Amino acid sequence: GTWPYLWSDPARRFLEAVSTAAAFPHPGIINWFGGRALFSMDTPPAYIPVWFAITTPPLALLLGGIGAAGALYRAGTRPGAALRNPSVRFDLLLLACCLAPPAIAVLLQSPLYNGWRQMYFLYAPFCLLAVRGLQALVAAWPRGQAWLYGLAGAGAGATLLAMAGLHPQQQTYFNSMAHGLAPRPLDQQYDLDYWAVSLREALEYLLARYPDQNLYVHESGRGSAMALNREILPRADRQRLVIDSARADFYIDVHPRRGQKNREIFAPVLLTRKTLHDLPLFIIIALDARRAPEADAYRATYRAVTAGAPVVRDRFDVYLDERAVSWVQAPCDPADTRPKFVLHVFPVDPRAAPAGFENLDFYFHQRGIRLDDRCLATVPLPAYPIRRLRVGQWVSQDDRWLWQAEIPVPPSPEAERVVQAYRTAYRTLAARTPAHRGAFDVYVTAETVAYVKEDCAAADTQPKFILHVVPVAPRAWPRARRRVGFENRDFEFAWQGLRFDGACLALARLPAYPIASLRVGQFRAGEAPLWLAEVPFAPPRD
Repeated sequence: GTWPYLWSDPARRFLEAVSTAAAFPHPGIINWFGGRALFSMDTPPAYIPVWFAITTPPLALLLGGIGAAGALYRAGTRPGAALRNPSVRFDLLLLACCLAPPAIAVLLQSPLYNGWRQMYFLYAPFCLLAVRGLQALVAAWPRGQAWLYGLAGAGAGATLLAMAGLHPQQQTYFNSMAHGLAPRPLDQQYDLDYWAVSLREALEYLLARYPDQNLYVHESGRGSAMALNREILPRADRQRLVIDSARADFYIDVHPRRGQKNREIFAPVLLTRKTLHDLPLFIIIALDARRAPEADAYRATYRAVTAGAPVVRDRFDVYLDERAVSWVQAPCDPADTRPKFVLHVFPVDPRAAPAGFENLDFYFHQRGIRLDDRCLATVPLPAYPIRRLRVGQWVSQDDRWLWQAEIPVPPSPEAERVVQAYRTAYRTLAARTPAHRGAFDVYVTAETVAYVKEDCAAADTQPKFILHVVPVAPRAWPRARRRVGFENRDFEFAWQGLRFDGACLALARLPAYPIASLRVGQFRAGEAPLWLAEVPFAPPRD
């Protein structure tokens, strides 16, 4: 009854739905499951069960589990009598309605979207199983009937109170059990408001705070989410709201912790809307200092940043100190703040960034603010020793650099200690037998692959290094990677290598899963490998 599409022709339409689900192409990304962005074609078998478990009230989960266990017990102990019993047959039908659709999705490897919205029809039969579970408890403990019904009522009341506290964003409900057992805050692992419907609440707050002014807001959410939420408002409010990302005074971040990388907000935060368990639903950021009481503090920061000479002069001047890198434009053209800002931090020790550099790219609404006719964006630098920075702006729509520059960082005592650590590692490796001898000797340990060359020229390190990791059990991988059969960890020497005393040493970190073999070598783009070797994964025992 909870799947109206089936009503007119249940059998045919069910088979049609199953075949469509199995073949429907949906390559988009499901945002945030267990802290990872997953492609819809590569969701794990636990995807629907986990979403169901963390968004269903705990009492319903308990009673539904008891109802399901009771049906299975009666069917398993006396199957003939159970199947002749209409009540047991109905319970088994409810259980099948709960288990069969997720199982079919797993068997057919159907693409699944964010949350468990494709399976919401499972909730009604599960609630009926929960009622069966409550009835079973009352039958087993008749004297405690009042207590059991009272407990059920209290559980339902607690859920109602939670929903009232979330209003008008009840769609962001997570149960307290999921919150208590989660290793990290739930908003860092799962979407709270995927469709950004909370934008309406944020817009209403701004309209109430600035009742007599026109407000310029940045486009936020998925696609046209801002425009759709604006259209819900009364006509007078719509006329005061202008969606203009170039001139925006405000940015509303509806995914404030997703990814967690470089999510600090430099500009003034006007409001952080919290949900249950202190999870941030959205953040309203003032992009213009005139909208915030801390304007004088930001102007003081601007004066401190620009007291010295910039290290780069381009569309933005770039300033560098020991703690942060800052972008400044004066006078400021708001249109220049729309392209993504690039900040790549190259550590002295390549082990600090396995990809060769730490990517701290950001958008102006995350790290920037307008001060009268000037713009300032600033990012704190990591604590590890840095050898150089790459800064600039990137136009994602055209896949091109708008401008870029390299900034060398003066050496520090910490940097010399890193070089000394590489000398020690080089001597340790040289005392062992390499897994491969060639243009570079290759050493394999339990955690890293080392490429070593004693008399090393700059030209030796220019070709890209090959590192293909072949797993013992590729079936555990997503389908897209399974087809290739290995994980590609190719890298450039500048990303993961260091030259010292005429020698070269590049260290590549290995993944934690069981490894069968490695493919190592070097190549230039568009050409055959300069050298290539298959190396069995057999790290020495220390």
